[in-house]
Amino acid sequence: MRFMSGLAAAVAVLAIAGTASAHPKLLTSTPAADAMLTASPPQVSITFNESLSRTLSGIELKDSAGKVVPTKAATPANDKTITATVSARLAPGTYEVDWHAVATDSHRVTGKYTFMVH
Repeated sequence: MRFMSGLAAAVAVLAIAGTASAHPKLLTSTPAADAMLTASPPQVSITFNESLSRTLSGIELKDSAGKVVPTKAATPANDKTITATVSARLAPGTYEVDWHAVATDSHRVTGKYTFMVH
């Protein structure tokens, strides 16, 4: 019986620790990573598995030279998705999406991926 109580306590501690260390994870992106598009996308959108802080999360789009491409403010479309509207038609080339996301529980993650326009 004592063993079962100890085992139950250990499982409870691991469950709490797993929940406490959770970070937002990127689920989907549009355009997708490594996508080869035939036309300029109207927006860049990324969706996470958790609710995000509206004011602390965002997207930056860069061309192949590292120059920031103008977008209208990246704002959460809902509590899990951030969307940035592309201000002008993208010329053929490779583009990098740099993103940062802060969950409502204050965990911050960053990442980047590329896509191409032909």
